[in-house]
Amino acid sequence: MVTISEVERLYAEMLGKVARAQLPHLDWEEAEPHLIVGWKSGAHAANLQWSDVSEIVRQGWERGEPST
Repeated sequence: MVTISEVERLYAEMLGKVARAQLPHLDWEEAEPHLIVGWKSGAHAANLQWSDVSEIVRQGWERGEPST
């Protein structure tokens, strides 16, 4: 099992929330490929794979507010 720091957890959750606001016209399945690219280009990708954080990012997505 991979250990995820609080900073990494917050970053992953925020990625989902921000994406929800920026991509309100997409559902999760359509947005996830964009989020994977975003994760892989971020600093935390060196320590964690998408599979390690995808559920946290999705939780952020579900808690986020779509912009109008």
